[in-house]
Amino acid sequence: MTDETSTWFTLDIEIEKEAADALSEELADRYDTWPVSFERPGYHRMWLQLYFSDRNAAEEASAYLQTRDDVAAVRIRRSSPRDWSSFWRHHAKAMDIGEGFRILPVIGDDPMPEAPVDRIPLFIRTGLSFGTGDHFTTRFCLEALERTHRKQPVQSMMDIGCGSGILTVAAGRLGAGILTAVDHDELCIRHTNDNLAMNGITGASVFMHDILEGPAGGPHDVVAANILSGILMEAAPAIIASTGRALLLSGIREIEVDAVADTYRTLGLRETGRDGDGEWAGILLEK
Repeated sequence: MTDETSTWFTLDIEIEKEAADALSEELADRYDTWPVSFERPGYHRMWLQLYFSDRNAAEEASAYLQTRDDVAAVRIRRSSPRDWSSFWRHHAKAMDIGEGFRILPVIGDDPMPEAPVDRIPLFIRTGLSFGTGDHFTTRFCLEALERTHRKQPVQSMMDIGCGSGILTVAAGRLGAGILTAVDHDELCIRHTNDNLAMNGITGASVFMHDILEGPAGGPHDVVAANILSGILMEAAPAIIASTGRALLLSGIREIEVDAVADTYRTLGLRETGRDGDGEWAGILLEK
């Protein structure tokens, strides 16, 4: 496990249940990362956890939250690699996604799991960037990537907002020869490089980039962008400029999916599919 896992900070937020969704959306917009939520059956409050690699950023968020009437309590705690590994041993499990993928979480310094003979293994080391496949948005992108590849083999792929790098790993496993992964968070870049190396995938271009500042290169055969709806709409011209054939969009709240789809259709793309789980949604588009 890399040393940076000992320098992250958890912000614990206790809040009334009815206010949790709205606060989660606001925090996601402010800090570009979605909180993890926990609740106790029969209790009127729940807990949100937000993760930071920088103490000052965590303290700024804490100071802001303490001004809110709907927040009952806030605390910052520094967690050790042992704490992080213990969390993931309880929550990270092997998972089959689509017709061919199997996600195999690698926890801390534990030995790597045995690769299956009947599925494509995606070894993902758990960490702050998450992306182990248990969220609908990640599953949607993996399934859409698989369908797109069956329709026409993926030659090159760009992962915008790469997180753990799981989509880049999947594209490499499918045989894409050119791989690009970008994120505005240095920690995500580290985790993506770690996961690519663990899967034996070499030659990928992984670097920090804010898609709001313009295209990150391309065009690539397939582009995946699993980021917030507001950014998807604001950065639509840059994302489309990076896309050669197919575009996989997720990180979209169900109530925002029509607005996101309309933005890309207006700019000339054709929607070929969408899916949702009642809270989150994803869209598949083609040029």
